[in-house]
Amino acid sequence: MIRTLFALFLVISVGFKLPAQESLTTSTEAKKYIKEAVEFLTNVKKKELADPAFTLVNVPKYTCFLYTVDDSLSFNNEELAQIANEIEFPKVTSWRTILPSNIRFLEENFVKANSKSIKNRQREIKFFKKKFGGCYHNFSAPIFLRNYSFCLFYMDKICAGGESKGELQVFEKHDGVWKQLTSRCEWTE
Repeated sequence: MIRTLFALFLVISVGFKLPAQESLTTSTEAKKYIKEAVEFLTNVKKKELADPAFTLVNVPKYTCFLYTVDDSLSFNNEELAQIANEIEFPKVTSWRTILPSNIRFLEENFVKANSKSIKNRQREIKFFKKKFGGCYHNFSAPIFLRNYSFCLFYMDKICAGGESKGELQVFEKHDGVWKQLTSRCEWTE
């Protein structure tokens, strides 16, 4: 009887993951993602992140990714599903939690409240210079594919006076260094 119960316990414990083990796996994967994301950003956006006037909207933005979700020439079905999933359930919901504190963060509600166009162009320029040093930026959370060797990343720079621009950038990692391959959905204003 005791042997039977012990055997049953062994079968059950080997066959199922305990909740604590599952969260440990998720935690390990999350830590790896955060490490890779910070390394990626400090590599490809080193100049921007070092600028004391650099202002980043705290919540990642995913403009232009919808054009990628149906790109079956560049991505296989599994990668397309991963891209769609990471847009819907971002791995980063606040830049403030993973980027250095020397960066000026702009809360999304401030951007929305002040995004109504200012009728006077000179007032707009003055407002942007006072609040953001002239411009503010949006970044998406990096979407890594192919075992962290390929990355999709959206960035834009919103400036007063019609000098805004943005693009979805495609990077590949070679010998530990990220190189931009191409960009998609480029826009200027």
